[in-house]
Amino acid sequence: MGWYKLGPVPKPPKDVYAAAGRPRLRPGWIRPLGILGYIAVSPFMLIAIGYAALEAAAEAVLGPLLRTKKERQALRDEKARKERLRRDTALPGNGPVEVFDGDWHAEAGRLLLRWYTQSSHPNRLVILGADRVVLAGPRRRVTLGQDKKAQILDVLKADQAVVDGPFRSGFATGPLRIRFHDGSWLRLTAVDSVRDSLRG
Repeated sequence: MGWYKLGPVPKPPKDVYAAAGRPRLRPGWIRPLGILGYIAVSPFMLIAIGYAALEAAAEAVLGPLLRTKKERQALRDEKARKERLRRDTALPGNGPVEVFDGDWHAEAGRLLLRWYTQSSHPNRLVILGADRVVLAGPRRRVTLGQDKKAQILDVLKADQAVVDGPFRSGFATGPLRIRFHDGSWLRLTAVDSVRDSLRG
């Protein structure tokens, strides 16, 4: 399982939008209390950010001088491995801005229309079961604690939809596509990963 986000939702046709009850098409704003919480801890955050920036600057200047030839080669190999993984996990036929197949009357379009009505939070926890796909998330936009506040929002049974996507070594990586049995599909992008052992 892993946390995923939806790309920008295209504007549906006026008649489809009206028939669906003019649902929300964008995530909600961060609540004012959440912003105040960030401001309250901002001195500590500024110290942490400053330390991280100083550490990164020191690494950029001194790192190459202190690394051995073997360590430099290992870094190049790791960068090449990540690029191969990114290339291998790309879903064929999907451009970077394509969110769904474009048919608002199909299953993917209907799910898209209820996406932010079910929850104004931008992310969904996608859980793959043996016979279903579960979409969970907080009911409202939250700044912290999305894991603890997640609730089941949608359950797609195996006779409705399957998931195409790269799941390697117990981690969800890269984009995935929820493919419905009517031929429509919806594309999501990974925002975080959770170990396979946490499924349940």
